Amino acid sequence: MTKSFTNGTIFCMKAILKLILLSLFGLAVFLPMKGIVVWFYWLLYILMGLVLVLYYYVAYWVSKKAVEPYIKGFSLFVSLVPPISSEDYVRGRLVVTKDKVALYQKLSLTKVLEVWSIETSKISSYTLEKVLASKKGITFVFDDSKQRSFISKSISKKEKELKEALGWS
Repeated sequence: MTKSFTNGTIFCMKAILKLILLSLFGLAVFLPMKGIVVWFYWLLYILMGLVLVLYYYVAYWVSKKAVEPYIKGFSLFVSLVPPISSEDYVRGRLVVTKDKVALYQKLSLTKVLEVWSIETSKISSYTLEKVLASKKGITFVFDDSKQRSFISKSISKKEKELKEALGWS
């Protein structure tokens, strides 16, 4: 019962944030500028930005603390590049240990779900490059020549920690 309550809570929070964002956008677009003070008009845009950041946090952000009960190791917030370009990214926290590489996605405000994993021993190499036209990230190459790509701007700065977590140092 608690699980469905927290899933319902995150769904309600996302719906409320969408309504707030839509309301702010409607005010900014349809409110006549002559009838309001200029600073209030620009405040609407700032509020829209803040609501967007809050929505992203509620919907996608997976913290280090959320994955600690499952696996301790090197972790980084990433987006899994889908195999079909028409699908959406799977956003979550990539956790790398000597035994396993796993991606955890937000299930509720406090719970995460493992959505992808592979044993570290099956990874033959990785490359730090652009995984899409303009997005930097990492591509893992497996023993069977298949590969998986993840978008992350900061992965190249943390390559040393990644190698240590994989046990390749």
